[in-house]
Amino acid sequence: MNKKIILISILFLLLGIFSGSVFWFVKYLPHMNKLLNYQHKLATVVYDKKGKTMGEYYIENRRWVPIDEISKNIIYATIAVEDRQFEKHWGINIYTIFRALVKDIIKRKKVEGASTITQQLARDMFLTKKKTFIRKIQEAILAVEIERLYSKDEILEMYLNQIYYGEGAYGVEAAAETYFGKHASELTLPEAALIVGIPKHPLKYNPKRHPDYAFIRRNVVLDVMANAGYISKEDAERLKQEPLGIVIKEKGYNNAPYYMEEIRKFLISRYGEDIPYKGGLNVYSSCNLTIQKKAEEIFEDHLRRMEIERHFEYNIVNGFIDGKPEYLQGALIVEDAKDGSVLAMIGGRNFKQSSFNRATQAKRQVGSSFKPFVYLAAIDNGYNPSDIILDAPIVVKLKGVKDEDKSIYKPSNFDNKFMGPITLRSALAHSRNLATIRLLQRIGPYTVIDYAKRCGINEKLHPYLSLAIGSASITLEEMVSAYQTLADQGEHITPHMIDSIVDAKGNIVYVPNIEKKQEISKQSDFIIVNMMESVINEGTGRYARMLGLKKPVAGKTGTTDNFTDAWFVGFNPDIVCGVWVGFDSLRTMGKNATGAVMALPIWAKLMKSLIQGDSLTPPIFKDGEDFNKPSGIVERRICEQSGLLATPYCPKIRNEYFIEGNEPKKKCNIHGPDGVNSDNIWKEPYDVNKNKENNDEIFH
Repeated sequence: MNKKIILISILFLLLGIFSGSVFWFVKYLPHMNKLLNYQHKLATVVYDKKGKTMGEYYIENRRWVPIDEISKNIIYATIAVEDRQFEKHWGINIYTIFRALVKDIIKRKKVEGASTITQQLARDMFLTKKKTFIRKIQEAILAVEIERLYSKDEILEMYLNQIYYGEGAYGVEAAAETYFGKHASELTLPEAALIVGIPKHPLKYNPKRHPDYAFIRRNVVLDVMANAGYISKEDAERLKQEPLGIVIKEKGYNNAPYYMEEIRKFLISRYGEDIPYKGGLNVYSSCNLTIQKKAEEIFEDHLRRMEIERHFEYNIVNGFIDGKPEYLQGALIVEDAKDGSVLAMIGGRNFKQSSFNRATQAKRQVGSSFKPFVYLAAIDNGYNPSDIILDAPIVVKLKGVKDEDKSIYKPSNFDNKFMGPITLRSALAHSRNLATIRLLQRIGPYTVIDYAKRCGINEKLHPYLSLAIGSASITLEEMVSAYQTLADQGEHITPHMIDSIVDAKGNIVYVPNIEKKQEISKQSDFIIVNMMESVINEGTGRYARMLGLKKPVAGKTGTTDNFTDAWFVGFNPDIVCGVWVGFDSLRTMGKNATGAVMALPIWAKLMKSLIQGDSLTPPIFKDGEDFNKPSGIVERRICEQSGLLATPYCPKIRNEYFIEGNEPKKKCNIHGPDGVNSDNIWKEPYDVNKNKENNDEIFH
């Protein structure tokens, strides 16, 4: 009787120890909810407008793919190498554990690991890789629980998306892209064998670092598959002769790095720090990589040529001033004129050296590229492109300035010459500063500011006379946005860089709120655009025609004092493109470093490629041959000297467009038997005292 009591007591003691041990092991294991709702760290992938991958943001480079989108070659190779009894066991394999234990005792090399696929998954998701008895017990308990909660296909899917395959690739989809530049569904048998062999020792069997070891390991996997009956031994021997076929891609920054950085900042501002790196978002950007790469090629080629011709230094190691590169810089944006998509963006020449985005962050004086808004304001307030304005010296006494030396504003033209009475069209085409300032005086600086803002310029603009010739500092992003209004018949649309965002579950979680508004009448817009065509056909932008750009385009050059900034912004009916060139340090680019020399060639070559193409590459944009002429526009033959209807005696005649009802009614009063130089061709000058705004600051 006593023996029986002792035996029962011992059994209860052992049961208690066992129960306590299990409780202790289980206590530190994840809760069932965590098993059911485990959040894998998934890379956010950014795609261009055509579905090409631009780049990723991640902590672990992992892209989730369902089991039915993974090649059977990967599945069979994984089961053959890692766990042949996968379909039969319930999380742990007692036989393999025992066999591994025996081989450890006799110190022989393991042929097959003791852990099942499920145990490896449990370890990788929830435990450390430290080899201890306690971890092994926890691993086994977790594996059994995972098998209870998930099907075999679900477990295999999680495993193939979770495991590390070297070279920064987590999961088979990232591995397939990293090593072969393809999807996991497209992997051939030898490619699958190579990838499956890597997790045993990711560094040693990395085919990019150790191709010889990787080759041997791949062939071992093929032999194992043959032994497991997945392939014949003859096929294994044949496939073992094939080369690795690794795709070597340069590791580094994403395609379109400045564009990618803008998207990254947007994602963080919207979703916080974690989701962009772990949430598995699919971001469908507005970028067109074909346009982006062409723009980068033309952009860099031109700036390098300018450096050589102008003897600039280009030192990628030491070329810095206060943390900014000292060498020649630039920025470029291409925007779809119809829907506001930002198709390409260049924020600088070397993102690794400077992530400062000169397209979106740099506020630089815009020079004469601002002038179209002065002329637009005039046209929309009753002026005609044939109206005459005086290009002659201006001297203005500035109000409120006590220093005599600084109280006089005496602007000049770029060439220090004067053209006298000229049409508004000619004044814009030839970028006459003095004529433009006179025009601003007549219509009022506040009127010009209003039109600039309606077009899309949000920067604070000051009502000074110098505003007419581009003293304002504005980002390239805003300038391109404002020119988009001109390109799309006066209709402004909010620019955007993202078309949509889809979460890891396939739900669309973001589409941009695109606002489109008719800011300028179609008639006034048509007139100003036609005047800007003259910039390229006969004015400061005519070099674009010399470079072979034949299609209808409009635009404007911009150059600032001391040649510190060079601009060209222009468009056709489909696309708007803006280019800025200069140094970060406001250093001069040298004599005659104008917008026409430094920026226009980039614009013209890119536009030519996009809308004309060449013998090897067709144009991307085939529509929009010419700017659409709206109703309410009439055409008349005018005398370029008087701006009135031409007579047979007028020496310079051109066909001119007018808003219907505002066309000239009188014939030229300068030429012919009765012609005289009449004062009635001059409009009433702008009277500061009649301006309704606070005029004290206008000439401050």
